[in-house]
Amino acid sequence: MKRLCCTILLVVVCSVAIGGFAGDDCTQQFWMWTVDKASARALQQSVSEGHQPWRMDDVVAVAEQAVDGRKSAWGDAKTVIGTPKVLTKTGGEAVLLASSSDGSIRYVVTLRKYGWLLEAARNDWRQVIWLPASVERSHCASQKR
Repeated sequence: MKRLCCTILLVVVCSVAIGGFAGDDCTQQFWMWTVDKASARALQQSVSEGHQPWRMDDVVAVAEQAVDGRKSAWGDAKTVIGTPKVLTKTGGEAVLLASSSDGSIRYVVTLRKYGWLLEAARNDWRQVIWLPASVERSHCASQKR
C-alpha cells in the first residue's frame, strides 16, 4: 500500500510540476535506471568508507549528475539547465525539477534510497546513498514559461 501511495503521489507531483506544459507541440523522453545491484553496492561501500559522502544527503547534486548524464544522449549538451529544485522528498524518495532558462525544456528526476543497500551502509538508513531511479525530459518549443 505504501509503494502504491508513493507512486500515486509521484504521478500527481509530476503532473503538477509540469502542469499544463504538455501539448501537441511537446516531446517527452523517459529514462529508467537499470538496476545493477553489484555496482550500486560497490558505490555504497565506497561511500561508507568515506568517499563522496554527498551521495548520502545532497539530492540536488545527485539529480544534477543524473541530468548531466542524460543531456548529451537527448541532444541538450549545449543547453544550460538550471539547478534542480526539490519538489518532494521523503526518507526514501525525492523528486526534483530542473529547467532551461526559457522554461522550454524540463527535467523531472526521481531519486531513491534502496533498502537492499542498508547492510552496506552499516544498517544506518541515513547513510544509504541516493541513486537516480528515472529522468523524464519534456520539451515544448512554443510554450515558454
